[in-house]
Amino acid sequence: MYNLRMKRWMWTLLFVVFLCTFAFSQDQPFVGDWYGAINLPAVDMDVSVTLREEDGALSGTIDIPSQQIKAMPLQVVQNDKEKISFTIPKMTGHPTFTGTLSENGHYMYGEFSQGSGRFRFRLTRTH
Repeated sequence: MYNLRMKRWMWTLLFVVFLCTFAFSQDQPFVGDWYGAINLPAVDMDVSVTLREEDGALSGTIDIPSQQIKAMPLQVVQNDKEKISFTIPKMTGHPTFTGTLSENGHYMYGEFSQGSGRFRFRLTRTH
């Protein structure tokens, strides 16, 4: 009898932990590590983006290897369950990513703009 109660309690505890983890990940669906490219006319420019939740708000960094940029801070301007917009405030031309999360949550895609240029981008969740 005691063993059966213990098993039920353990399964209940695991279920509650799972629900809490699932609920948190749904609140900030863009949190994670992303890798992909900005589709420029002559070449695809590789980028890595890391988005983290801190004190209820998103923050992040970007790596752009072709420009020797590593862990440059991002400013998240808009964030909801399906759309996000973030800028690279320390770069000229106000570079901005405006993206949409795919239905399965594995991809982020949209428009990258800098100055008067507008280009497509697509990032894949890596972590």
